[in-house]
Amino acid sequence: MVNTAEEIERNKGVRKVILEYLDWVSSYDEQRQYQAAVPNGVHVPHEAINQWADWVRDEWWDLYVPPVFSINEQRAMRDYHRVWNEVIEATPNPLPSLEELIGTEEWERLRSAAERARRAFSSHAPGLRRDTNAT
Repeated sequence: MVNTAEEIERNKGVRKVILEYLDWVSSYDEQRQYQAAVPNGVHVPHEAINQWADWVRDEWWDLYVPPVFSINEQRAMRDYHRVWNEVIEATPNPLPSLEELIGTEEWERLRSAAERARRAFSSHAPGLRRDTNAT
């Protein structure tokens, strides 16, 4: 359980990163923009898989708690994590290019699960404002 001010501040940072992740993974346009903006060696489909793993792991569920993460947000993260795991199992490794994945059943499952999870996050978490002007 998160108790100290330091733990709460750390979780606010984690929450912000998760929101940013869900924003771009939930949109094919954002995924394409991301791919266009990064160096040639960056493979956005792998980023979609690896960035989630950087911030969300099964052994960390007890860290994503109020006051930073609501019960609905916790549930949304678990639901997304389940789909994320299923997509990993159902797609080849290494993953094909972004354009080859867009439109496939599995990539659409990942995108739509991210969209559902993103909607579950409120924009009024204590002490956390989402910058609507960010690119």
